[in-house]
Amino acid sequence: MERKAKAFVKSLGSEVKKDIGVLLLLLQRGKILGAPQSKPFKQIHKNAYELRVKDNKGAYRVIYVLCVEGHRS
Repeated sequence: MERKAKAFVKSLGSEVKKDIGVLLLLLQRGKILGAPQSKPFKQIHKNAYELRVKDNKGAYRVIYVLCVEGHRS
């Protein structure tokens, strides 16, 4: 599965990869994102969210779990 995910990300356009990278960097720096970039995805985990990125070829979702230091999930 990991190879498929890597291959898929590599196939994306440079703008989409840049947009995803910027959003992930903001999250790593502690920024809380809201709609339309991010929304809760509780079906997977109580701390799961999805990033939403669009380009002229389609819409993409990146699922992440938010782990905050000092809090247990």
